[in-house]
Amino acid sequence: SCQACARGTFQPGLGYNTCINCPRGQYGTDPGATECELCAHGTYQSDVAQTSASACVACAPGQYQTQSGQERCTECTTGRYNMVTGSSQTDACRACTAGRFQAHLGSASCEMCDVGRYSTAGAFACIQCAAGQHGMTDRLGCSQCEAGRDTGSHGATSCELCDAGRQSVSGATECAQCPAGQHGEPDRMQCVLC
Repeated sequence: SCQACARGTFQPGLGYNTCINCPRGQYGTDPGATECELCAHGTYQSDVAQTSASACVACAPGQYQTQSGQERCTECTTGRYNMVTGSSQTDACRACTAGRFQAHLGSASCEMCDVGRYSTAGAFACIQCAAGQHGMTDRLGCSQCEAGRDTGSHGATSCELCDAGRQSVSGATECAQCPAGQHGEPDRMQCVLC
């Protein structure tokens, strides 16, 4: 006599004496099924022979799934993030805003660039400010050192006032010694004759 396939299994053909486990990404709620049901968009299911839609797990933040019946979710790429659980659209992964970055796949947030570095939107890494520049507090770019100040370091957070008897122009990487017969002004922007 014929027997109905158990929940979580199916048999699409006639005359078979075995049933097939519902594959990953699918489940079977009724006995005697000829096909399994698919987990919905935004979910996945990684085990076989599942018997309920509750076996389908929502994609975690940092992931999404655009198709039904899947065994895993897709991770957001570097430079992007997703804070929502159960996302079913690719555009759920948003680009990190300028001044932030994300170096890892499948992230739920972006990290702020360190002072002395900056980034554009969608960055997976921050860029160091060049010598003669210092980082801006918004991490959106770098500013040249003001005249009378310098920095020879890449990724500087500020520029240092030139020592007495030295001068510099805007964007200097090193303050210059005043020539013989001249002395530095208090603002260190220029040297004047004695």
